[in-house]
Amino acid sequence: MSVYQLVYYSRNTIARSSMTSLNALRSIIKISQANNKRDDITGYLIMDKNCFLQILEGDKSVVFKTFGRIEADPRHADVVVVGSRLLDQRRFPNWTMAGALRTIEHDEIFIKYGIGKDIDPSRLKANSIVDLARELQEFNAAARSVLAVSA
Repeated sequence: MSVYQLVYYSRNTIARSSMTSLNALRSIIKISQANNKRDDITGYLIMDKNCFLQILEGDKSVVFKTFGRIEADPRHADVVVVGSRLLDQRRFPNWTMAGALRTIEHDEIFIKYGIGKDIDPSRLKANSIVDLARELQEFNAAARSVLAVSA
């Protein structure tokens, strides 16, 4: 069974304070998890002060329906599809939606992908965004494991 993957970026229109950004990301993830569980969508969201990078995976028609909701969301502007493809399996099978707010702790990972202080999503390819998301996912999982062990 094939899975459709859509990768896009958009301009972040959320207010610029870090607490607002963190709360916004939590809200987006919480709502997305409920919707995506219902719709059998998986993916990953990367957010910084200027933009969103996101991967959606699932049935093609359902991914398009989800993407339509995102395009209409006032927190997103200038939405651009970077790539789409059919996959033999999901790249984010365990996440109805997970995400990362760019922090100083992530800078080394972003630099590895040629991203300096600010993300210029127009310079990124779909595969790079997917690889970046997978590496952020692994980094955050490892950080949670360390916290759990030290608690």
